[in-house]
Amino acid sequence: MPRVLDRRQVRQFDKIAIEVFGMHSLVLMENAARGATDALCDAGIEGPVVICCGPGNNGGDGLVMARQLHLRGYSPRVLLAGDVAKLSQDSQANLRILKQTSVPILEGLHWTEKQWETQLQDADWIVDALLGTGATPPLREPYDRVVSRLNQINARRMAVDIPSGLDCDSDRVDGAIFNAVLTCSFVALKPVMLTETGQQYCGQIKIVDIGAPPEVFEHLESLAG
Repeated sequence: MPRVLDRRQVRQFDKIAIEVFGMHSLVLMENAARGATDALCDAGIEGPVVICCGPGNNGGDGLVMARQLHLRGYSPRVLLAGDVAKLSQDSQANLRILKQTSVPILEGLHWTEKQWETQLQDADWIVDALLGTGATPPLREPYDRVVSRLNQINARRMAVDIPSGLDCDSDRVDGAIFNAVLTCSFVALKPVMLTETGQQYCGQIKIVDIGAPPEVFEHLESLAG
């Protein structure tokens, strides 16, 4: 059976991989995003991929995905929904790399109708890399508005780790939730994914490893014991 990790265990897993096993957080982010990109490519890409990134590491995963798609000859676009100055350190590193490429990046919090249409009108996929497992519902402004708008677009939707607005640990429904047809869950399933609500919003779920050895799980389990 697939492993299941709740919000607290996900944080512990990352901490063990970095502090005990000596893995660099940038390497973990690269591995996770490459695996998510592989899953998206396997699902088939027939047009532009719009990746919506938040300020945390989930957004960093999205920035790496944009670079990976660009490398493979696809046409990614990035909507960076947040204050660039507040990006996590790893996200800032990947944004600096991406800005040296030809990948379009639209930064800000309040986009005009024309900007929405320009970025999204012909999208084949919309990728949700806004918030990740650390966020709890309901979504706050501007993310509630962004997610509601993304759900209205006639495109396939993929969530990175977990759909924004969905609670990692429960089937609580409160406010806007990104409605994905494909979710790439890093390392393990999350508790909500075992519920009817989780399956409704996650769509097809694929577990993506981040390159951490299985001994990280063993270390995590020893702490629980």
